[in-house]
Amino acid sequence: MNNMSRRLISSLGIVALSIHYDTAVQVALQEGVPYTEASATALHHAFLALAVLCLPLSWQLGRAVTRQTPASTDKASFPIHAPEHSLKTASLRRPE
Repeated sequence: MNNMSRRLISSLGIVALSIHYDTAVQVALQEGVPYTEASATALHHAFLALAVLCLPLSWQLGRAVTRQTPASTDKASFPIHAPEHSLKTASLRRPE
């Protein structure tokens, strides 16, 4: 369900940006702006709107991820190797 909703929202976002691009280019062309300048300006506004929308969402996503911190900060308590992730994936093989 998450994968389907992610794909649907991505598709709707692409459609919304395409509609914004087309309308902005048409408005600029009616004002007498050359096509290349109208296209560049419309793309600039579309990507700026995308950044304004996505940056707060990605910041919230980054805050949702919690990291495990060691209880004490002395050098003896830190492991020499990198710690393993706490999330494990299911294996397709049967346990032996």
